[in-house]
Amino acid sequence: RSFLFLLGMNLLNGAAYWPLRNWLPEFFRSELGVSPTRAGIYGPMAFNGAAFIGMLIASHISDWWSRWNERARALVPAFGFCIAAPCLFTIGAVDYVPVILACVLMAGMSQGFLDANLMPAVCTVSDYRHRATAYGLLNFVGTTAGGVMTYVGGMLKEQQIPFGTTFQVASLFILVAGLLLFAVKPLEPSRSKDQARTLL
Repeated sequence: RSFLFLLGMNLLNGAAYWPLRNWLPEFFRSELGVSPTRAGIYGPMAFNGAAFIGMLIASHISDWWSRWNERARALVPAFGFCIAAPCLFTIGAVDYVPVILACVLMAGMSQGFLDANLMPAVCTVSDYRHRATAYGLLNFVGTTAGGVMTYVGGMLKEQQIPFGTTFQVASLFILVAGLLLFAVKPLEPSRSKDQARTLL
C-alpha cells in the first residue's frame, strides 16, 4: 500500500512541477512583462538551482533523522511539499515579481527534497527484488503526468486561462502529494530482516 502512495505522490508531483518548470519563462514574459532573458533566469534557472540546494539540505537532514525515525525518507519531502503548496498558490495569485521569485525558489527546494529521498523511500517500502521496477514505474507515471499537464497548461492558455490559474491548481496537487507522503510506512522490520537473510 505504501508503494501505491508513493506512486500517487509522484504522479501528482509530475503533474504539478513539470508544467510549472516548462511554462515559467512564458508566465514571466507574457503575464508579468519580464524580458525573455530575465524570464529564463527567474524560471527554470531559479527553480533548478533551488532544487539542487534543497537536495543538499534534505539529504543531510534525512540521513541524520533516519537514525531515529525510519519514516524520515518520506517525511522530509512531505514537509517540503506542505510548505511549498501555499507558495505555489501564491505564484498564481500575485503579480509582484520578487514575491513570485521567492515562491519559485521555495517550490524548487521542495522538488530537491523529493529528489534526494525518492529512491531511499522506495527502498523502505519495496521488496529488494523489485526496486528497479518500482523506481521505473515512479518515473513513468511522473513524466507521463508531467507531459500531459504541460500540454493542458498550454491548451488552457490558448483559451485565455492564465498560467497563474494552472499554477494554483498545481498547488493542490502538491498539497495532496505531501499528505500522501505522510501515509507512507516502511516495511515491517521482520520482513526487512528476512530479505537481509535471503541476500546473505
